[in-house]
This record gives sequence, structure tokens and C-alpha cells, in this order.
Amino acid sequence: PEDTEILKYLSKLYIKEKLFILASQSCSAYIEKRPADTKFLYYISHVFKLIGNLEQAIEYGERYRLRNPEDIINIINLNQSIYIYIYIIHRVFLKFFTS
Repeated sequence: PEDTEILKYLSKLYIKEKLFILASQSCSAYIEKRPADTKFLYYISHVFKLIGNLEQAIEYGERYRLRNPEDIINIINLNQSIYIYIYIIHRVFLKFFTS
């Protein structure tokens, strides 16, 4: 099989086993080789959200949203990522300027 199919399979296996850091690595390698795989953009966005890499989660979620603007599940995932990201920035800002 093609190495991209192996990466895709590994990514899904890691997600199933809740090995999200490994999943993020294999997802990134896969999407780098197959950037046109629209459905996979959702998977990678969700994985990055789960490991706390919100910038990447938002980036991939936005790419997916541009291709599938009606996907409500992705919009919810994207909104949650953005809300958490803004909350963290707000907390850091308050801590920095009130200390």
C-alpha cells in the first residue's frame, strides 16, 4: 500500500486508542502529502484541539470550513477552539498586566 494510506490508517488507529500526540504527528504527515483530503482536515483539527494546540486546530478547522461551510459539527468544534484560545489569551493578558 501507498505510504499515505498507512499514515491515514495509523492516524485513525491512534485516535481510536486515544494516543492523540502520535495521532497529531501522523495526521500532519498525511495531510502534508494529501492536502486535498477535505474530510481529513476535520480529523486533524479535532486532534490538535484535543492535545491543546489550538492555533493548529483553528487553522485546519478553517480550511475545512472553507470547503464545507454547512458542516455544523465542524463549526461547533471550531467555535470551541476559538473560545478556548481567546480565554487563554485573556487569562495570560490579565496575569501579565495585573501582576
